[in-house]
Amino acid sequence: MKNKSTSIPVAMLIKKFYCSRCGERLVKNPKTRTIRRGDPDYKEHSRIGHSHIIGDVEVTEYDFKCPSCGNITKYDEQCVIEKIQKKLDKTILSEGEILDHKADAKDQINKKTKIFNIIFTAITLAVLALILYFQIKSGDFSIEFHF
Repeated sequence: MKNKSTSIPVAMLIKKFYCSRCGERLVKNPKTRTIRRGDPDYKEHSRIGHSHIIGDVEVTEYDFKCPSCGNITKYDEQCVIEKIQKKLDKTILSEGEILDHKADAKDQINKKTKIFNIIFTAITLAVLALILYFQIKSGDFSIEFHF
């Protein structure tokens, strides 16, 4: 019995990414592999919600492939390249340009991620505070969470 697991970042569906070598628009390149019980990755992919999957898991992950030059790039690496392309305002980059600006681009991505996490946590806490406030105000002291 094979179970399926697919992971694709939302930005990969929405944004347009371009090859740093030739400037061609990149396409999603699916990679499918089967993970068997006992493999190191099995524990990571053998859950759906709170239930465990029994049997092998067919995992599909995506990276980018250039239809013109065949260059294959991982999503995280392409996000860094995209930042550099925007900063330098050009699509085709040399290896030197990528190396020179890689650290700055990674820092920008890390800062955005930290800011997003802080905002998400603040909104979550605010919603929980409102729920508690309205329950206390109404005199109902039972708390139920429905997901």
